[in-house]
Amino acid sequence: MALRKFITRNNKTTMKILTSQSQMNNALSKQELIQLVNSLPGMAYRTVDNQLWNMDFISNGSLELTGYTPGELIGKEGVSFIDLINPEDITESIARSARYLEEKKPFQIEYRITTCTGETRWLLDRATGIYSKTGKLLTIEGFIIDITEQIQIQQRLNSTRADAIKAYEIAENTKSELKEALKVAEFLTEKAKEASNAKTCFLANMSHEIRTPMNAIIGFSEVLSQDSSIKGKQLKYINIIKQNSQNLLNIINNILDISKIEAGKITIEKRNISVRNICKDLMETLRFSAQQKGLSLEYDIDRSTVDTINSDPTRLRQCLTNLIGNAIKFTNEGSVTLQVNSDGDYINFSVIDTGIGIARDKQSKIFDVFSQEDVSTTRKYGGSGLGLSITRDLVSLLGGNLSLESCKGKGSKFTISIPIGRIDETSQCQKSLEREDNHANKKFNAHVLVAEDNLANQMLIKLLLGKHGIKVDIANDGKEALDMARSSEYDMILMDMQMPRLSGFDATKAIREKDKKTPIIALTASALREDELRSAEVGCNQHLSKPIDHKNLTQLLLKYLK
Repeated sequence: MALRKFITRNNKTTMKILTSQSQMNNALSKQELIQLVNSLPGMAYRTVDNQLWNMDFISNGSLELTGYTPGELIGKEGVSFIDLINPEDITESIARSARYLEEKKPFQIEYRITTCTGETRWLLDRATGIYSKTGKLLTIEGFIIDITEQIQIQQRLNSTRADAIKAYEIAENTKSELKEALKVAEFLTEKAKEASNAKTCFLANMSHEIRTPMNAIIGFSEVLSQDSSIKGKQLKYINIIKQNSQNLLNIINNILDISKIEAGKITIEKRNISVRNICKDLMETLRFSAQQKGLSLEYDIDRSTVDTINSDPTRLRQCLTNLIGNAIKFTNEGSVTLQVNSDGDYINFSVIDTGIGIARDKQSKIFDVFSQEDVSTTRKYGGSGLGLSITRDLVSLLGGNLSLESCKGKGSKFTISIPIGRIDETSQCQKSLEREDNHANKKFNAHVLVAEDNLANQMLIKLLLGKHGIKVDIANDGKEALDMARSSEYDMILMDMQMPRLSGFDATKAIREKDKKTPIIALTASALREDELRSAEVGCNQHLSKPIDHKNLTQLLLKYLK
């Protein structure tokens, strides 16, 4: 419409010329008038009939506009202008012009024509009637211009606008769909959180319920294995109980670790590690398993290997324990060797065995959760199929990689490569278990409160502390522990975190309201990092996991008791 208004405004001068012909004749000759009209762009015309458009004057602009000369459009043998108009536009054009002529008003109409070359053009026809004094229509004088380009522009604009409206509608629909999808996603996220929380709660409870009796089994078997009066078959049987209890604990730990890895809740805590010490510790821990099968278990550290690395000692020891344990399990004769060497910024721990080996086409499968080489392997050697999967993921969290070289029937070589890391000069390396043994029977003049609701664990902890000459008081629940801590002075408190009447968390928090100095050690059968952090938040100085390791307990005594 804006284009049409523009065209109308620019044609007013032309229409004034046409509608003022009688006045102009007074100033111009007829020939001069024709020359003026022919010089104008477009086509001027005059007709006596708006129904048939039989014209008695057409300017030279008709040739450019229609492809026909004025003579071809006016002559009796020529082409009638009305024949050029698109049939779809004729009726409306005639009716509209007639309506305006009847009201004695100028009219403006648009229609399409077909030129002599077959081209379709849009025309704008603006005309007015010439009337007698009595009001009779004498002639119609008008001017026609080509507006094809303007119409095409308008059509493109309309199309663009339609596309924009359509795009807007699609965007609105998409926005609505996204809102619905977001609601569904939020709902599913909430359900996933609920499921994750339920899983975490289940794992915490399972860990507590299983580790609590395991603490007594492993603890008492450890005590018995160190009793010099027990020898021969009895000692052998006790060591078997101890070893298999430890195997069961490893399976429980693996299941919990898989869940924590999947949830992204594994925390890596790096500190300085003595390479030699960790190798010695592993040999001491696993030598009994190797001896039971008549295998040689050794370690070999290359002379050029660095003495200290910075990594997570717990996770590195777990990875190497899994690999060496597997090597012992799948080796029937020969040896298992831990080789260590450093290569640039990385240190390599290679576990080499002379065992059954792994077929090349099965080597990638064994790193999958709950997978072993084949069913026959599981039946013969047992195992959950979790160790290698966990080891691979933990090594990745340590910034390294786990590789395998193996030949069926000849043995395997698993290599852990991890960064040496930046050594913290202010931090001391974790001591070797061998040196910790020097303090196994160290005596302390101390009074310790043990808050523990399980009778077997009470007996075990009291026995372990008694070896160090420590006087022990037992609290059977959190409420009793709080009352005893307020009524007596203790050099240390060992606080179980899950107890009846009052939890260890709440009991510790209440004790810390008045007592800020007494060391409180959290005892927990939970393997969740959240519980360890929570115990620290309520005021515990340190965390001791069940089953209680006597060597770890001794280290805490050395740290907090004078």
